[in-house]
Amino acid sequence: MRDSHEKNHSLTVYVSIGLLLLLTLVVVIERLGIQAEETGTELEEVPASVVQNKKETEELLKETLIIMDEPVAGQADVELMQVLDGLSVGYDTMATEEAATTGLPDLSEYRTVVLNTSQTEQLANSGALDEVMNWVEGGGRLWNARPNVNSAAFLNYPDAFGIEEMEAGPQEVWQFDLVTDFMIGSEGFSYELEDFETYGLNVSFTEDTVIHAVQEETETPLIWEKEYGQGRIVVNNMDIGGKSSRGIYEAQYSLLEDVFAYPVINSSVFFLDDFPAPFPEGWQEHITEHHDMDVETFFSTVWLPDMMQLEEKYGIPFTNVVVVTYQDKVAPPFDETVDKETFEFYGKLMNMSGGEIGFHGYNHQPLVLDGFRYSEDLGYNTWHSTEDIAASLEALIATTNEAFPEENPSVYVPPSNILSEEAREVMANQFEEIKTIASLYVVTGTAYEQEFDVGEDGIVNLPRTVSGLEFSEYNRWMVLNELNFHYVNSHFFHPDDLMDEDRGADKGWTYLKGTFEEYLQWLDDHAPGLRKQKASDGAKAVQRYDAATFQRTSSENGYEISIDNFYDEMYGIVRIRERTVQSVVQSVDGGKLTPLTSELYLLEATQDTITIQFDE
Repeated sequence: MRDSHEKNHSLTVYVSIGLLLLLTLVVVIERLGIQAEETGTELEEVPASVVQNKKETEELLKETLIIMDEPVAGQADVELMQVLDGLSVGYDTMATEEAATTGLPDLSEYRTVVLNTSQTEQLANSGALDEVMNWVEGGGRLWNARPNVNSAAFLNYPDAFGIEEMEAGPQEVWQFDLVTDFMIGSEGFSYELEDFETYGLNVSFTEDTVIHAVQEETETPLIWEKEYGQGRIVVNNMDIGGKSSRGIYEAQYSLLEDVFAYPVINSSVFFLDDFPAPFPEGWQEHITEHHDMDVETFFSTVWLPDMMQLEEKYGIPFTNVVVVTYQDKVAPPFDETVDKETFEFYGKLMNMSGGEIGFHGYNHQPLVLDGFRYSEDLGYNTWHSTEDIAASLEALIATTNEAFPEENPSVYVPPSNILSEEAREVMANQFEEIKTIASLYVVTGTAYEQEFDVGEDGIVNLPRTVSGLEFSEYNRWMVLNELNFHYVNSHFFHPDDLMDEDRGADKGWTYLKGTFEEYLQWLDDHAPGLRKQKASDGAKAVQRYDAATFQRTSSENGYEISIDNFYDEMYGIVRIRERTVQSVVQSVDGGKLTPLTSELYLLEATQDTITIQFDE
């Protein structure tokens, strides 16, 4: 490729890297009018004593009874319980067979029953189903969380579930279309369920049934609700469980009550992996094709100013995670010479809009020991000992601190999102600088999986949920779910995405920049009040979220939220069903509400008790 350009570029003038960097600096500052900013954090770190005082799930008020197939929870049950844990909902579990043979507990002790079972005929035959439905009619809440094409509940109580007609046999479901704004970001939302194989009931409904999601092509309802006597029933008619769908399930659960509040993190974080890091020299096929320049010139004079313009326009402080060198040594000494001038220049320039520097690796070799087996051939080495891993981390931290003495990096991103527990133990025991690890929320292969929480070792887990520059269908699905579950956006990409065809490089930077900006604008339009944070601040928001739990109390004209283990601030989402409450918010003591949809509000709590009063 380089030879083919020698004739076409015989008159090209190559400038030294020093002049190129100076030119870039002048161009960027002129284009953006950027003023250097302090990169201090907005949130203070939560003391360990507060984090460790978290109330465990078993200590929460038992609001819900889950009836499930097996005595030992299956994966669908585990995911459901993860959702309830995230909502600060206490629950008991009971196997379907036990409920059918020994009877149900006193349902008056619960607010909600969740049917997460394919064996409702056992409940019907034993009379337990009649007991549940009578309880719902008297004011209870029922969530049918698992689709069941032969459900005795639907067959025995069609009116209660709003069913007018039900055709025999299942209906294949391949499309998810939201038709109400019961979720954040639901306007015009449609998703092709390529990663799911699922079926649902083929039914038609009575007029008083409220349908929230359908498969439009077949008019198959996927999520609906129905008032039954003094109670309410919500039905899920699709099996798309898993971490990427938790927001869908959270939203269904929150429909059950007239008013329902739950804690969220409220953080939007953008990671730029492998930056600052050495750029490849010379020419590269996709960059040359679209921009007619070598790699270094493109990144210095086109990509970097564009990135800073996006950072300035949308107010997103990038967290840039450092790679010192791409040599593949996994044994000391780690003394590779780096181009400090370039290294410092790129990092400081990217941080002028308030971003920060984080750690990625002295090199790009994942911190795993000999004997580790990668799920695919990535061309990486393994490390011979934890001492060698520690030596590389020490070199990484020393080099980064030397280049950026004004920074206090605290966030570590594992190379290729792969990390061993042995390496994490090294970090926790030997490197107090590393306070946060940011890997992945949903994983494949041997990647390191995380929840949004604080580990027992005190390190904050801040997983990334989406990646890449294209606002793909999957990215939209994941962002929709995480906005509704955690009110979080956590995204990463790499400069070398622009040189990898699998990540869209053949489409060119102009196209990828446009799709990335579409994503940024979508967030601004659909997530009011979403805090745009550096990863270190996002981690501190996770500390507050993980430490606290909500307790909820309803009255005729009010709603009280008590926050256990409140530190200094907390966020939540409140659903207020004006359709059923027939009221508007008169006052909010202890916080403020920001509208998100017609019935969802972002709660900013400033004290541990929030009281919402409604007009009569």
